Amino acid sequence: MIAASVRTVAPALGVRSPERLTIATCIDSLSSSGGTELNAVRLMSRLAQRGHRVICLTLNPTGEMGARYAEAGIPVQAFPLGSLVSMSAIRQARAMACFFRREHVDVVHAHDMYSNFIGGIAAKTSRSPLLVSKRWIGYRQVRHRITDFVAQLLADQLLANSPQVAGTFSRLVRRKVAVLPNFVDDEVFAAAEGRESLRRELNYGNTDVVFAIVAMLRSEKQHHLLLQAFARVAGTNASARLLIVGDGPERESLTHAVNAMGLAERVQFVGNVTRAWQLFGAADVAVLSSRHEGSPNALLEAMATGLPVVASGVGGILDIVDDGVNGILVSPHSPDGFVSAMTMYAADARQRATAGRLGQDKMRKLYGADAAVARIEALYMSMRRAA
Repeated sequence: MIAASVRTVAPALGVRSPERLTIATCIDSLSSSGGTELNAVRLMSRLAQRGHRVICLTLNPTGEMGARYAEAGIPVQAFPLGSLVSMSAIRQARAMACFFRREHVDVVHAHDMYSNFIGGIAAKTSRSPLLVSKRWIGYRQVRHRITDFVAQLLADQLLANSPQVAGTFSRLVRRKVAVLPNFVDDEVFAAAEGRESLRRELNYGNTDVVFAIVAMLRSEKQHHLLLQAFARVAGTNASARLLIVGDGPERESLTHAVNAMGLAERVQFVGNVTRAWQLFGAADVAVLSSRHEGSPNALLEAMATGLPVVASGVGGILDIVDDGVNGILVSPHSPDGFVSAMTMYAADARQRATAGRLGQDKMRKLYGADAAVARIEALYMSMRRAA
């Protein structure tokens, strides 16, 4: 249960604000492989379109997202960092603070574990209003938990992308927490328009039922568990197919498992794809078998394209999927739930269509881009006035 002090950011819809802010967005890297990086560039591009001056600060300037910032006319300033516990970190925090003062930054918005910490220290040193985002449930290392908590103490405002994520903040800082969901770009809702040509390109027939997962090939996404479930579904339904979008350290072991199960003709790997949501247009059902999640973009985008979902009932997924309405939530610890739900959807096109329509309706109502960007803009404005 989330404390009453955690609030949802109030809507601030209407015409473009006459106030022009200088916003410094801090991100660990410009990699295109993570949801945090994608959410940051999409949000900042929208804010730049609304007339604000946006500058991106990154600790690792290599990566495909640099082109996205360039397309939006957002300059990128690099502050390379080797380790959080080093003289380099102290120097970069000091350099960032000087940058914030020199550029007259109105709001610093940090998005990731390292940038939350370094950017947080720099913001406090320069007396710039600081917003720290959290989009994940757990931490891979104890030091990440510690440094992120320090950043949360330093922050003027904290931002979670789902009530479940908001509930993971310490009670010491929860009074500063606001909730603002990830948003879905308008173009995603039209992904199904190219369905026929896309299915032909991927060699799917009219009667094939395609399950699609968009996720990094890492252990916490549990692709191996999903393969076990899909093997049983495929054994009873000749039309079932599995489309795996993404790449990562488990690619080799997953490919070996597919071949060992005799599923090479039924499972397709396509690797990393720019704007991966487009491939949902070729699918019939979205699946996500993660052990833990924040608020995954993949599910939001799948539902926006009109797909029903079968997903682990964990973390922020619980805030997105209404079990039995627009999808089915199952245990992340056993393939049995996935088998049951996938088998049902594979056999019933009417249920797929109904759940998909209800999911898309929810995305339009609660996760539209314009409302989300207006809300974050209002939050920035309130922080500047309070500074």
